[in-house]
Amino acid sequence: PLAPLVASLVSVVQDTGRSLEEGEGDDSLGALIMRVVTQLAKDKHPAPAAALVAELSDTLPAFQDHGLYEGQRVTFARKAQALVSDLGSRWGVEDPRFAFSDLDQLTADT
Repeated sequence: PLAPLVASLVSVVQDTGRSLEEGEGDDSLGALIMRVVTQLAKDKHPAPAAALVAELSDTLPAFQDHGLYEGQRVTFARKAQALVSDLGSRWGVEDPRFAFSDLDQLTADT
């Protein structure tokens, strides 16, 4: 009964790997995140969480969550915002690259 879920997870992991290879050549999701936050911290300190949310949503299909409203595509970026919020909450005090300037402006997760 879990076969469809497992197939979906395998598909997400494969899509993520392909997207990472086609993008900047990052070896993993962690490498992508570290590259982006390191660059953001160089450009602007503290870095905006929204920039990492946008990068994740633009780069990885697994983070491209959207829906239709009155025939228009609406992007939520809920998954990317949840990950960035967790990273900022956990590492923001210890690592200045994760001390996002706008963490409090991300959408509240359920």
